[in-house]
Amino acid sequence: LVARIAKEEGATLIVPLAWPTGVYDEEIHRTGDREGFQQLVEQADQVIHLPLVEGVTENDVRVSKDARETQFSQVGAYVARHSQLLIALWDGVKGENSSTARVIAWQRGGKKAPHAPTVGRLDELENGPVYHITTPRSQHASSVERVERIIRYPEENETTSEAAAFDSMWARIDQFNTDVSPKDESFAKRIEQSKDW
Repeated sequence: LVARIAKEEGATLIVPLAWPTGVYDEEIHRTGDREGFQQLVEQADQVIHLPLVEGVTENDVRVSKDARETQFSQVGAYVARHSQLLIALWDGVKGENSSTARVIAWQRGGKKAPHAPTVGRLDELENGPVYHITTPRSQHASSVERVERIIRYPEENETTSEAAAFDSMWARIDQFNTDVSPKDESFAKRIEQSKDW
């Protein structure tokens, strides 16, 4: 749903997949409509096949649910590592195996996510806000009956100035993206003027 809406709005779609091509292609999508999933992958601007986690073999992925979960966990780690802002569709149930809960924790805490690619010594592990859209799940009972609200994290440690700083930063990024949009005729004219100079 999110990917389809993002594409309709002109966003770039980057798809990290849990293991290399050819390992277990028929299980690369976890739930829902396989054909719809494949169409979105084909529409993606970039597809990233993540490597196997150390100690996991191709055969492990084919025969072991735990190995597949480890690989899917790597996708969540990749998303948390590369997101300035995370939008999570989640029922809020922090079950023992809740991959969404883990990704949110990695995004909020800025902690090194297991299975994420190593960063250099000068790189900082950043955290960032999470917008949580509450959504019911069909797999288990949940107190959430419908899509209800958006909750912004990290509310516990976020001061007003930190929230304002994030908002200001994104406003500048939005303005930059607007300024350099190919749809902006004045920008196209400035490019031509710059070439003349």
